[in-house]
Amino acid sequence: MLQYSAMLGDAGDLARLETVVQPAVSGGRFSKRLDWNFAQSLHQLGKTPQAIEILRRAQMGDAPADFKAAAESAIEYWTGLRAQSGEHLEVHQSGQLLRSVLLKLEDGDGGILLNARQGLPAQHRFPWRAQGNEARVRLQQGQTGFGDAPRDLGTFVVKNVTPNADGPTTVECRVEATPDGRLTLTAGQNSRKLPVEWVAPSSAA
Repeated sequence: MLQYSAMLGDAGDLARLETVVQPAVSGGRFSKRLDWNFAQSLHQLGKTPQAIEILRRAQMGDAPADFKAAAESAIEYWTGLRAQSGEHLEVHQSGQLLRSVLLKLEDGDGGILLNARQGLPAQHRFPWRAQGNEARVRLQQGQTGFGDAPRDLGTFVVKNVTPNADGPTTVECRVEATPDGRLTLTAGQNSRKLPVEWVAPSSAA
């Protein structure tokens, strides 16, 4: 059933997904992997609200913690609350970062977020001061003066920030590096998740 669900999604056969796979998911006789495959196929076919509903229901009860985390990440991607970089990090075959990941500031290098030789997956939380209703977080891999020049990883743009009337607004950001060498970013303000998007280096200025 797992393979059949994925095949129907690849084939664009929504009718069979709904008549054959959906009853199996609703019946709850199969593992959460079927819920996952079914939701992914629905999303692939443009039925994202239904896909989110499937994953939300699958997260309930005694679902494994790793499944709940993966489902939440997928929902964040689909709703624009998590963005992934199009640039791959320099990663050693052992799964460690070859060079540190830093904030890229107008006047030079910023703080280190992820250290070189750190194993993946890895994450770091940091506050970012936004001006207006957007925050533009530029990242780079490598430090000035340490071997090769730093590599621009692009910009994560945090949207829908509620500005403070009396000065800059603090946005809480979380950057994650995945084992496949991609960066993702999520952000929030006062416990409210904010939409984010990634802009490639060539157009990030």
